[in-house]
Amino acid sequence: MLYRAQAVGFHVDLLQWQFRRITHEANTKLAAVRQDRSFLYNARRFLTYLMDDVLFNAISMLDYTGNLVGVSLGKPSDRHLKWNGFVKAARDRNNPLSRTRVGQVMVAADTEWVGLGGADSPARLPADAKAAGH
Repeated sequence: MLYRAQAVGFHVDLLQWQFRRITHEANTKLAAVRQDRSFLYNARRFLTYLMDDVLFNAISMLDYTGNLVGVSLGKPSDRHLKWNGFVKAARDRNNPLSRTRVGQVMVAADTEWVGLGGADSPARLPADAKAAGH
């Protein structure tokens, strides 16, 4: 997990540095940049690659956290669950993990950091609400 956290920090720093460099170059050579579309294309590609690295490492940290919870708190069959598996378990009121502080923290972190769905998204509803058709 520390490696992934360091990788996120490294890539965020590199992303910021490259963005400042590209912005400076674009501002100093504005006329040339307007004529040379490859500059913008290459800059966009490079920044996209770095952002992809940031996202990959951040998502990997979530999966490692899920694995850590599985090893620490889960049953032997839970030991290979990733982040989504544990968040789903923590949202299920019938699952003992939902009644733990760790489960509550995982749900809160998932809602705040991952939050791919809105409050009424099926991905965000507890299992019993989904079964009721909400």
